[in-house]
Amino acid sequence: MVLIDRYFPDCPIPYVGSDNFSGAYQAVAHLIRNGHLRIACIQGLERTLPNIERLRGYRQAYGDSGLAVDENLIVGDSFGYQNGYIETKLLLRHNPRPTAIFAVSNLISLGALHAIDEEGLKVPDDISIISFDDQPYSALLATPMTTVSQQNEQIGAARGENALPSDRIQDRARTEGILIPTHLIVRKSVKNLGAPPTP
Repeated sequence: MVLIDRYFPDCPIPYVGSDNFSGAYQAVAHLIRNGHLRIACIQGLERTLPNIERLRGYRQAYGDSGLAVDENLIVGDSFGYQNGYIETKLLLRHNPRPTAIFAVSNLISLGALHAIDEEGLKVPDDISIISFDDQPYSALLATPMTTVSQQNEQIGAARGENALPSDRIQDRARTEGILIPTHLIVRKSVKNLGAPPTP
């Protein structure tokens, strides 16, 4: 047995997944480099490992930039569209409101875009957004979205390579895991607000 896209630190089962921490870190660091200091994070299901690691990347990017996280800007409770829509509606009522949103899933980002449009705002002129997980439509939106791309084909290939060797069957205690690197695809959904302050 091989776990796909999930793993449990104390569970002796091999796993293959994305480097969620690094992907989130890249996304938030990109926003900070573009002058965004109030970055909302719309998270998914709180106790799932992808959410935990993406939130850790968000926090670490802030910390490495010498900035403090505003806990009021970390919101949400599922990876779905409705979560993105409702939480964005609420975030846009903050004063001051966030200048950018980091959505931890593509469905969350679609809900966020719907809410932004309903409020008569434009991406990226009024608010910037980055989504975790690139999709075929990401480049085709009215404003092509900057995304964190997961290498799903590589995850599938690694799964096959690591599920078959006989030594995995014989040695049940092995806990090796593989995290496939993610990469940031920069498009047009992030506005440059100027250089961030020096920490």
